[in-house]
Amino acid sequence: LVMALPLCTVAFAAETAVSDADGLKAAIDAGGEIKLTKSISLTETMEVKGGKSVVIDMNGYDITATSSAAFKIENGSLRITGNGTVSGGTGSDYKLVYLLGSKESSAANYSTLTVDENVTVKCTDGYAVMISSNEGCAYGVVINIAGKLEAHYGGLYVNGMIKCLEGNVPVISTTASSIIKSEGVGIYAAGFAKWTLNGNIDATGGEAVSVKSGIFEIAGGKYKASGEYAD
Repeated sequence: LVMALPLCTVAFAAETAVSDADGLKAAIDAGGEIKLTKSISLTETMEVKGGKSVVIDMNGYDITATSSAAFKIENGSLRITGNGTVSGGTGSDYKLVYLLGSKESSAANYSTLTVDENVTVKCTDGYAVMISSNEGCAYGVVINIAGKLEAHYGGLYVNGMIKCLEGNVPVISTTASSIIKSEGVGIYAAGFAKWTLNGNIDATGGEAVSVKSGIFEIAGGKYKASGEYAD
């Protein structure tokens, strides 16, 4: 007995290769998987929005923001993977990657950021990653850091105007492979979020973890602060 079975067709998402800022912007606007084929210099902030899901494979190259933040995430998802560095953050923004959440407490996974291992986010004049306030809230923000954050002011910052305590409040996780190195504070938790911390923090100018608001679970890691002595 011989039976003829239909062949299954598996569709894979197309990966967009980009080599310049215009191509990166168009690919982000479309959503999907992006692979760098050259290092890219940005003169404007790339916005992940409209419910788009974006994965950027650094592929051994770098992204440099020359005059503003590199990425703004509002109602979208950004994953930075591969091997490479996102750097910059000079000028008036004082942040390199920032997220805006929803004002609706039921919003889930509204704005999400994942920084994979072997990726560095380096802010030369501000905060590497920041959650900004949306009228006092940041519902649906989720951040997962497995790579390295370097910064002048701080690695991770939650804006102090974020005061919503119930619903889908921001959730931030650092894994065992994560490294936060800052000339200021490692983490500045001014606004409310739920944190799970692991990995390594090295703050040479202030506290390793500065907390004004939030709930923290310390899963492991090493936290070092070596600021100047103050009497």
